Amino acid sequence: MTSPSAARRRPRERSGGLRAAARICRHRPLVAGVVLASLGMVVISAAFPVAVSRAVAADARADRRTVYLLAASVLAIGIVVWVINRVRAYLARRLVARTVLDLRLELIRAALRGRLDFYDRYPRSTVLSRATDDLDEFGEAVFGLLELAQQLLVIVLLLPLMLVLDWRLTLLTAVCGGLIMVLTRAFRRITSPAAGRAAADAGTLASVVHEVTAGLRVVRAYGGQDLLSGWADRTSRAAARSWVASAGRAALLMPAVSALVGLALAGAVWGGGLLIGAGLLGVSAWYLFVLAADRISWTLASAGAVETQLRQAAAAATRIFAILDAVPPPDPDPLDAPASAPVPVPRWAERPAHPPGAHPAGGGQPVELCLRAVSLRYHNGTEALRNVSLQLPAGARVGLVGRSGAGKSSLLKAIAGLHRLDGGEVTVGGLPLDRWPEASLRRTVGYVPQRPQLFAGTVADNLRLSRPDVTDRDLTRLIVRCQLDGWLAGLPRGLETVLGHGGSGLSAGQRQVVTILRALVKQPGLVLLDEPTAHLDAVADAHLRTAMWSLLRGATVVMIAHRLDTVRDLDQLVVLDQGRVVETGTPAELLDRQGWYAAMHADHVEGPAHVS
Repeated sequence: MTSPSAARRRPRERSGGLRAAARICRHRPLVAGVVLASLGMVVISAAFPVAVSRAVAADARADRRTVYLLAASVLAIGIVVWVINRVRAYLARRLVARTVLDLRLELIRAALRGRLDFYDRYPRSTVLSRATDDLDEFGEAVFGLLELAQQLLVIVLLLPLMLVLDWRLTLLTAVCGGLIMVLTRAFRRITSPAAGRAAADAGTLASVVHEVTAGLRVVRAYGGQDLLSGWADRTSRAAARSWVASAGRAALLMPAVSALVGLALAGAVWGGGLLIGAGLLGVSAWYLFVLAADRISWTLASAGAVETQLRQAAAAATRIFAILDAVPPPDPDPLDAPASAPVPVPRWAERPAHPPGAHPAGGGQPVELCLRAVSLRYHNGTEALRNVSLQLPAGARVGLVGRSGAGKSSLLKAIAGLHRLDGGEVTVGGLPLDRWPEASLRRTVGYVPQRPQLFAGTVADNLRLSRPDVTDRDLTRLIVRCQLDGWLAGLPRGLETVLGHGGSGLSAGQRQVVTILRALVKQPGLVLLDEPTAHLDAVADAHLRTAMWSLLRGATVVMIAHRLDTVRDLDQLVVLDQGRVVETGTPAELLDRQGWYAAMHADHVEGPAHVS
C-alpha cells in the first residue's frame, strides 16, 4: 500500500520531471542532433543481424564471393555504428552538460538573491548538495535515459522483422522479455530500501568527517580524539554494513537476468530447430531470429531500469526546483529601465554622479527610517521581534543595546531587508522595503555583520565588492582618512595581499577592518553596523570610530553598541528585551531614568555583564 507521503511526492516529482524535460528541450540543436544520430544508429544496427544471416545463407550455398562481400559489409556496418555512436554519445553528453550548467548557474544566482530566512529553510550544506550531488545525479540519470531510449528504438525496428520471420518464436521471446522486465522491476523495488539506507549512511559519514576535520583544533585542544574517533568509527562501520548489504543484494540481479536471457535464447534455438526440421523456417532466418532475440532480451533487461532512472532524475529535479521556487525572481532595477518607460526613484537611490574611479569626500545622502509594528519569526518558530515601532530622522545616529538574545541583530537584519517580516512595515526614505528594487536598496543601505565575511582574492578585491570601479588610489585615500595607514603598511603586500577562503591570512581584527572599510567604500545613505569594532583592540577601535564618524557624516546610522565609549558618540539609544523596545532616549536620559539601560550600565561598570 502506498503511503500518503509517497503519494504526495509523486505529483511533485512528475512536475519536476516535466520542468526538467522543458529545460532540456531549450537546446533544440543538440536535441535534434541526438535524435538524428540515434535514429541513424538504430537503422544501421538493425542491418547488422540481417547481413550476418545473409552471410550464413551464402556460406551454406558455398557462394564465397557473396560471403566475402557480406563480411566486408558487416565490418563496414560495425565501423559506421561505432562512429555514429561516438557522435551520439558526444551530443548527448553535451546536451546533459549544458542543461546541468544552466540549472547550476540558476541555482547559484538564486542562492545569492535569497533572503536570510531562505537559509533558515535551506542551510548552506543543502544548497551545496543541490548544486553538486543532486545536479550530478540528475545529469547521470538523464544520460542513462537517453542511452536506454536509443536501445528501445532498436526493439521497435527488430520486432516487426521477427514477426515476419515467425510469430510463434516472436511470442516466446516477448513472454521471456516480459518476465525479464517484471523481474528487474521487482528486484529494484526490493533492493531500493537497502540502497536508500546505504546512501543515507554515506551522507551521515560525510557529515561526520567534515565536522571532525573542521573542528580539529578544538578536538586537539581538549584532547577529544578518542571520543570523536569512536564516533567516526561507529558511523563508518554502519556505512560499511549498509553498503555491503545493498551491494550484496544488487549483485544477485545480473545472474537472474542472465538466466532468463539464456532461457529466452534456448527457447529460440529449440523452437527454431523444430521449425527448420519441419521445413517452416530457413537456417539464415533462424540465425537472424536468434541474433535479434539476444539483442531484444538484453535491451529489455536494461529497460527494467527506466523507471528507476526516471524517478531518480525527477526526484533530483524536484529538489533543485524547490530551491529555485523558494527565491523570487530579481526585481527590475528602475535605473536600468529604458528611457521610454521611466520609473520614479528616490533621489538618494540614484547612481553617483561622479565618474568611475572618483570617490566622494563626504558620506552618503541621509535617509529617514521608520518601523511600524514590525514582527519577525524565524523558520524554527522562534519569535525574534515583537511589535517594534521606531521613527528615526535622516542623519540620526542610533544605537541598539540589550542583553544577549534581546533581538538586536534580528532588528538590524529586518531593517536591511535580509529577512521577510511576519508583520508590520519598514520604510526607508518613505518607501516600503518591498517596493524597493533590490539593486537600488543595496546601493542605499550598507550592512556590516557581526562576523566578518571575506572572500578569496586580494584585500582590494574584497573592498571593491560593492563598487568595482574604485581605484587603488581611492582605496588608499580612504584608509589614510580612517587613520589606518599603519594597518595597511602591516599587510605583507598592502592592498594586493592575497587572502584565502574566508579571509584566511588575516587576524579576526584585520578581517573586521576590511569589512568596515568595504561598507565605507560603498558610501550608503543608511548604515547598519552590528558591533562593528567587536574584534578590534582599544587603539584601533578609537582610530576607526573617529574616522568612521567623519566619513559617515550626514548618513543615517543604526548600530549595535556594547562599549561605553561607542555609546557616547550616539544621539539616541534603543533598548531591546525579548524582541521588544523597552526604552528609548539619549544615554544621559536613560541613565537618569534608572531603568533597563541604567541596570545594564551598572553591570558593565561594576559586574561581569555588559551592554551587548
